[in-house]
Amino acid sequence: MKKLIRTTLIDTGGHGYLSVSKKDFLLICEPKDISGYSGHNLTRIFLEEDSDASLFMTKSEQKGFRIIVKDGYNLGFKIHHNYNPDLFNYIPRLYDIVNKRYNIVSIDKKRILIKNENDTIYKISLTNPFKFIDTIGV
Repeated sequence: MKKLIRTTLIDTGGHGYLSVSKKDFLLICEPKDISGYSGHNLTRIFLEEDSDASLFMTKSEQKGFRIIVKDGYNLGFKIHHNYNPDLFNYIPRLYDIVNKRYNIVSIDKKRILIKNENDTIYKISLTNPFKFIDTIGV
């Protein structure tokens, strides 16, 4: 029996992204397989429809997985083309250094607070932190 993976095709009215849980994605592809035209958040990857989603579907078939695609139409969906394989498994932690100059000083259920060397504090939404986080570490 084929393993079933549920996905959602998000149509923005101008483009499309296949939304896949990161856990399911790893059953099919490696993080390095995907281009920078896709995006991700802490739990999902949004595969750009023209190349990355096609790659995922092809590899799924080759590996014997059955993919269920639910259609979704969302004009308000905005994904930052931010995919970075080095950040695929990153989970924000207190005191991490992001973007080479900001320290994470607080994390709650909705946001991350980061502080720069001048003690200015900025908020990052946990719904799409990688819109603002490019690097981790020094």
